[in-house]
Amino acid sequence: MISGDKRSTSRGHRVTIAHCKSSRSTTVLSALSTHPRISRSRPSWTGWLADAFHWREVFLIVGLPGVAVAALAFFLLREPARAPQEQVQPVREVLSTLLAMPSLRQLMLASSIQTLTLAATASFNFAFMLRVHELTSSQAGLMIGAMTMIAGGYGPYMGGAIGDRLARRDPRWRIGCLGLGAVVSVPFCVAAYLVDDLTLTIVLRTVGM
Repeated sequence: MISGDKRSTSRGHRVTIAHCKSSRSTTVLSALSTHPRISRSRPSWTGWLADAFHWREVFLIVGLPGVAVAALAFFLLREPARAPQEQVQPVREVLSTLLAMPSLRQLMLASSIQTLTLAATASFNFAFMLRVHELTSSQAGLMIGAMTMIAGGYGPYMGGAIGDRLARRDPRWRIGCLGLGAVVSVPFCVAAYLVDDLTLTIVLRTVGM
């Protein structure tokens, strides 16, 4: 994701939070975070491409639309003028401010570890479905895409709603709920790779996501 998108997303989140009740801020942000997860359901159609074309051709087919969009963005979009209060701060100053926050350091470390794990399992799941459960690329892609859409839709929203409810007693639950959810998902993810039944694998993997 380019830095402009990150800034735009951050501004959008701030504007959204400013117009909602603080007691539901985690729910709102969690709902906003569902769209990139649902968009990861692309294996549902890239699996079909893998069956119909050589894997090198699939990379070209999937990548070419992105090149076209990037070209359009380059020629048609312009960086908006910055307001005086939005002048870029020196990188050293920004890093020193961020790293001075212990909670932020721990959150960045935990997020990095979790993202690394999710990326690894996302790459492994497709091969696992092909080799262990002997599915075709189309079938495996459809299964993984459906699991990602379901888990990516209800998971973040439910986590945010539960975090907001628990935060009425203790505000730390807004972040603690995320950590608890990550820990609870581990047994389901591990069990999904150990069972022989395909249906049970899908259910466990969906819950574990």
